[in-house]
Amino acid sequence: MAWRLAESLKALRTQLNEAYPQRRKSSDGTIGDEAHASRSSDHNPWVKDGATGIVTAIDLTHDPASGVDSQKLAEAILASRDERIKYVISNKRICSGSDGPSPWVWRKYTGSNPHNKHMHLSVKPDKDLYDKKTRWAVKFPAAKIVTPPEEKPLVKSKIAQGSATVGAVEVGSAVTTANDALDKLAQTKDATDRIGITDQIMAVASNPRFIIAILVVAICVGIIYWRWRDHGKEQ
Repeated sequence: MAWRLAESLKALRTQLNEAYPQRRKSSDGTIGDEAHASRSSDHNPWVKDGATGIVTAIDLTHDPASGVDSQKLAEAILASRDERIKYVISNKRICSGSDGPSPWVWRKYTGSNPHNKHMHLSVKPDKDLYDKKTRWAVKFPAAKIVTPPEEKPLVKSKIAQGSATVGAVEVGSAVTTANDALDKLAQTKDATDRIGITDQIMAVASNPRFIIAILVVAICVGIIYWRWRDHGKEQ
């Protein structure tokens, strides 16, 4: 048999997904399984809209990590006093809407499912109510933010900045070391050049030919000097 979910429950589920975009849906439910089919349950499409069966109940997952505490959600739905509410079940308790026994008062629920992994909401079987698409006036508890999206990029940025600083220091140190090495090499070259010139002078001065040449020049200069002095005396 063809079936669909009541429009009013689709509207509530959409609002819940908007309020908690990261909520888990592992215990969400609409149409019942075979176990539900064997008993009276609003999860069975027993309400008819022409040839289509209408499921007038929905289960919404308990997920406190994302902010969806099913008990608090049940309380918020009941606090809206919405005319579409038939009853709500949560944590072994049931509370009827305006048409039920003891309206808006929690009572003990004796069903086999304790409803501690999800909350159950049934809407009234009147088409004007179960297919009413008006937004629910439910004040959802604030969603939890486990990890701010800015934290990881900020940490990465700091690491990048630290790496850049370390890299700059390493490059600067390498440049300074290279400059020092070049200065030392230049100083060594100058000293080597000076030593080389001295060695060349010493090598020339110790050469016998150089000594003889110096002696010959000295003798010639002496002879010239003595002749010049004697010539001066004669005049």
